Amino acid sequence: MGGVAGALFGVGLVHCAFAGEEERSRTLPSLTLQVAEHAALGGEIGLNLGLACPPADTRCTPTVVSDSTFEQVTVDDPTVFEIAYEANASRVNLRAKREGVAKLQITVTAHDAEHHAYRDTFTRTLDARATDRVELDYRGTCDTPLLFGTGTSFEIKAKLSGRGAPLTGDPVPFPASSDVAKLDRAFIGILSFKAQGTAGAGKVQSTLDPMDAIDVEVFDSSQVTALAVSVQTTNRLGDLPLVASNSSFTLRPELTVGTRKPCDELLPIKVTTDTPTVCTPPQTRKSSGFAIKTGEPGLCTLRIELGSLRVTQSVEVRRNG
Repeated sequence: MGGVAGALFGVGLVHCAFAGEEERSRTLPSLTLQVAEHAALGGEIGLNLGLACPPADTRCTPTVVSDSTFEQVTVDDPTVFEIAYEANASRVNLRAKREGVAKLQITVTAHDAEHHAYRDTFTRTLDARATDRVELDYRGTCDTPLLFGTGTSFEIKAKLSGRGAPLTGDPVPFPASSDVAKLDRAFIGILSFKAQGTAGAGKVQSTLDPMDAIDVEVFDSSQVTALAVSVQTTNRLGDLPLVASNSSFTLRPELTVGTRKPCDELLPIKVTTDTPTVCTPPQTRKSSGFAIKTGEPGLCTLRIELGSLRVTQSVEVRRNG
């Protein structure tokens, strides 16, 4: 037994020696800093840290920053950029106060997921510019004019530029508006709007140039010409959708306004059931539809209403197995 134990102990030492050698032969990645070269006046830009391996170095394993601390952040001209968050924090933003060029210098420490420590100092030249162009595009797939139900939230992508260069940061106030929707938020170039509570036609447009615009129409319940629904399942029993008992499925409304399908809507569609022990509709809905809970096996009968439009949907509920 002593010989076997000694042999195993020896193997353990060899394994540890190889493990130590392998660790020493590894190349650690280097800290990297990404910061926008051109910032939109009135907006904020962030400092993004990363870890990068040398090109073609097979001894280096890619990893990510798990935590970081900005030890020092200085700007040589604080009238152009000001530090929006204090140094010695895990995140620092810079706010563009006036047009001009400034030099940024930071010293940062960081750790990766394996607790390796990194420390480096970076210098970058930053350029703050006034926005002179806003390009707008719908964040989704839909033909124009965009068609939304009253009170529906939707998102528009905005690309800013100044003197021909793309700009980063969300100026306050943001140079875009709408006469049929309220701008709730601008974040990293994504504009969150909420359609007004009444029907109407208008635009989402740049406040710098009315030609940079997207046509938008808002409709209400009285303008819906057809109501249908679909059940989100691939299983069927004859002509009926088939779902499992004691689970849930999504009932998706499908509206038609004249000859068009809406981009999105959250109209007050009412869903009730004749079979509450088999299926139960929720009190509220999401834009993706209604989450219907199933109970005991049987035939689920749902009634869907919007104004004078009514439709019935039956779903077969079966026990799994």
